[in-house]
Amino acid sequence: MITYKEKAEKFFQAGLKLFNDGYFIKAKRKFDFAIKFDDNNNPFYHYYKAKALFSLNRKKECLVELEDSIIYFNEKIKLESGNGKYYNGRAQALELLVKGFDIDVETLKDLGIDLLKDNFFDDTDKVITKMMSIFKKVIGDCETSIKLEPSNLDFKLYKAKFYSFLASFLESDYSCELRGYFERMDLINDAINECNVVLMMDSKNTKALMIKGEIYQDLEKYNESIEEFDKVLAIDPGNMEALYSKGYSLFRLGKYEESISAFDKVIEKDPKDYLVHSFRGRDLYYLGKYEESIKEFDLAISISPKDYFSYLYKGDSLIKLNKKEEALKEYNKAIRIAPYSIAASDRKVLLLKEMNKQKEMNKEISRAINANVCAFYRKKK
Repeated sequence: MITYKEKAEKFFQAGLKLFNDGYFIKAKRKFDFAIKFDDNNNPFYHYYKAKALFSLNRKKECLVELEDSIIYFNEKIKLESGNGKYYNGRAQALELLVKGFDIDVETLKDLGIDLLKDNFFDDTDKVITKMMSIFKKVIGDCETSIKLEPSNLDFKLYKAKFYSFLASFLESDYSCELRGYFERMDLINDAINECNVVLMMDSKNTKALMIKGEIYQDLEKYNESIEEFDKVLAIDPGNMEALYSKGYSLFRLGKYEESISAFDKVIEKDPKDYLVHSFRGRDLYYLGKYEESIKEFDLAISISPKDYFSYLYKGDSLIKLNKKEEALKEYNKAIRIAPYSIAASDRKVLLLKEMNKQKEMNKEISRAINANVCAFYRKKK
């Protein structure tokens, strides 16, 4: 007779398959059953339910599950301190916690996370500082899991992926660098090293190749990134992630026709990928096809109304068509979505200057400085 533990695991594995195939509602239901029959507080059941809820944009429910998963990971680590999977699992849960939510101080304290006691200078600094304090814990858990199980490729790949993300995050236009926390090139070198170790053990590991390609993109080494994505496509010709990433690198190299060709293959498989439409629109913009580019940006916005970059580039296209008032509206929409964006503010300021709207221009400059003082002054250096 099947035990409750076996039944719970069976539902969990079924949920994982559904989740990986993009069926988040069905996956969430399977995870519910796994939790129902689980009598051992398995933290992974709660973590993957949280991921499904996050994918469904049910963030309040997701936060509850994430909190439960972290609490249960803590309990498992106390009982099985030599088991690397629990450290790796907690790292992933903590990462999602801070990447997906603006968390209040009390919630963090309840989870056992120590915060700096100093006063914060502004809202952006406050959020970033909290994130960085938790990211230190993520790194600690990454390192511990690998030390406990040095041959586990999944642990190495997670570390590489996270380090690559963090290195990119430090350069984003909505964060303070906070160099006292991490060194960007150290993170990048560690990530590449972990990928190379994985590839020595498994030369056809497409995840490692993808991470290396993405790192080269962040370093603006686009030819090298394409080499990595081509290796992935040689192993898995239908890999949509590799096709999209190759299209992006081609775009950055100014090879707009080739970029469109890569994006078209992705659209054939997934016509509702807003990022592909957005970048296809940018290709068309640089080819001087402004009317066509606007149609692509409108498609991207209809799929993902919070994609502020599509509003920015739509505004750029409208300016090329001498529709400045319409462009200004698009820039304002972008700023409402992402008030911290220096790219959005720069466009608006330049347009207001061209339109001889000095008072509005000064107001926007003041707003941008207060919204993201660190990125503003870093950009001006």
